[in-house]
Amino acid sequence: MKLQLAIIGAGPAGLAAAFEAKRLGLTYAVIERRGIGDSISQYPIGMEFFSDLAKVRLPGMTLSKPNYRKPTREEYLAALGVYVEEHALTVRTWEEVVGIDGERGDFVVRTRRGADRLDEAELHAERVIVATGSFDRPVGFGRTTPGQELMKVIHRFHEVYPFRGKRVLVVGGGNSAVESALLLFRAGAEVAISYYGAVLSPKMVKTWLLPDITNRIRDGDVVAHLETRVEQVKPRTVVLRREAGGEFEIENDFVLLCTGTHPDDEFLRRLGLAVGSSHRPLFDAETFETESRRGIYVLGTVGSEANFIEKSRLQAPELVRRLANWR
Repeated sequence: MKLQLAIIGAGPAGLAAAFEAKRLGLTYAVIERRGIGDSISQYPIGMEFFSDLAKVRLPGMTLSKPNYRKPTREEYLAALGVYVEEHALTVRTWEEVVGIDGERGDFVVRTRRGADRLDEAELHAERVIVATGSFDRPVGFGRTTPGQELMKVIHRFHEVYPFRGKRVLVVGGGNSAVESALLLFRAGAEVAISYYGAVLSPKMVKTWLLPDITNRIRDGDVVAHLETRVEQVKPRTVVLRREAGGEFEIENDFVLLCTGTHPDDEFLRRLGLAVGSSHRPLFDAETFETESRRGIYVLGTVGSEANFIEKSRLQAPELVRRLANWR
């Protein structure tokens, strides 16, 4: 049977699109290479969302918390699982898309299934939505840095307690860097921050995090090396370069890079999509249709880092309704 819609990615954007597709009576399937909410599962254990529940609640989602509360990673992941079950959404997990053949109205989505990707399968679909998120590839140092290949350099972490008593340098000055620094400090790590800016700005850090990290820096709980960049990573130290010139070296056990992530552009190119300098597919901002392949659309942060859950939960049903009317 040919589906009317194939949705790649079982995160909030993909699931919101699936919910609307089912509500409209469309034939559809969600294909997810790992588990439901995979990107969110990679957040640190116990992390609170930056947005209130009211802003990340998907259409038809039930979550027994007041709307003004911020859900934790665990609460939201559980809610996504219940969301799929409650609405009997068709989600195929541990199935990876390896290519898309054909054209609008007659796509063939080729996949490999199972943890070891041993079983091949095909889905036929009239249109395809790509909602794979932007958490696949870490930005890293942003340039070649000696020592960046050392095991002590970490691009993301799940659990803070293994770092108790260790000297951790957090690189970055945004929400992720600040929250990671606070989590590590409270877990018993010796925390320092390296950030190229002169201050931790309210434009970069959420209002409830900024006073906390400011107080920790003031009290000496967290050491802030502002206006610095990592020049070299060594097994037991890190060399920092001041923006004004000159270098200095600090003792260090681990370097945690909180410098951002971007979509898997190699995967996007395998789908035949043209990719821009931001590692994101080129698409029409009004219709969400990709420039290089008619009938393939992007949704959520894979298209723009600004299209986080707050926006994509509203954009998803709008896009699906439009596609239903275009048939």
